[in-house]
Amino acid sequence: MVYYVLANETDKIDLVDFLSHHLEGVARAEFTLVLHTKLGEAAVLANVVDSNKDGWILGTVAGANTLLVICKDQHAAKVMEERLLELMEDR
Repeated sequence: MVYYVLANETDKIDLVDFLSHHLEGVARAEFTLVLHTKLGEAAVLANVVDSNKDGWILGTVAGANTLLVICKDQHAAKVMEERLLELMEDR
């Protein structure tokens, strides 16, 4: 399991696929995704998201095991949630 990404490698990853390997749960509230992680992983994942955010993601807020991903709108959040759940289901 990968717990870090080198700065020069961040542009090479599929962000949603990467996140799906580290999540224990996903929920959506309007345009915000609530990502549940193992203890201590949320801040690390927030850094990865913030380094790789595209036009769909505005920013993140991390706790000990919860990561809030603020998306630009409800559609972006819904698409990301659906893809994350699909990838998590396949694992």
